[in-house]
Amino acid sequence: MNNRIAKIEKEVEKIDDVSQQLSSVVQRMDQVEHNLAELQQHNKEIENSFKGMGQVVEKVIEKCDSNRINIEKIEENTIQEKSIIKELQETILDGLKCRSMNNNLVFNGLTYHQSEDCEAKLQTFINRELGKEYMITRGNVHRFGKHSTVFKIGF
Repeated sequence: MNNRIAKIEKEVEKIDDVSQQLSSVVQRMDQVEHNLAELQQHNKEIENSFKGMGQVVEKVIEKCDSNRINIEKIEENTIQEKSIIKELQETILDGLKCRSMNNNLVFNGLTYHQSEDCEAKLQTFINRELGKEYMITRGNVHRFGKHSTVFKIGF
């Protein structure tokens, strides 16, 4: 009987050891579960952060697309405005050429005398033949060619 009681006590000690080990495993499982819960919470926070970053990236992409469209419109407008500026420059040049030509008069048929004053002769012609009584201001008066009968006036 003593043997049996000793065996039972040994078995009870083994059960106590197993119980302690089981208790230790339960504590570790509780810690693992706690750590797992923290990791899951951290994972959700990271996912939310990535969602927020994704939204920011989408907004940036939309803004870039909008900027690209605006830049293309500005480039088109610039090309059109350059064309308009070129046309205006040509128009102004043509206008200046016309104005310059308007200030040049050519008279034909006036006889040539060797010692004549071209400006006085032309003023007399304008006063008598054309009936203009006021003085016409001229820049320079001269004849064309060799003993020509053609006058040119530049204002």
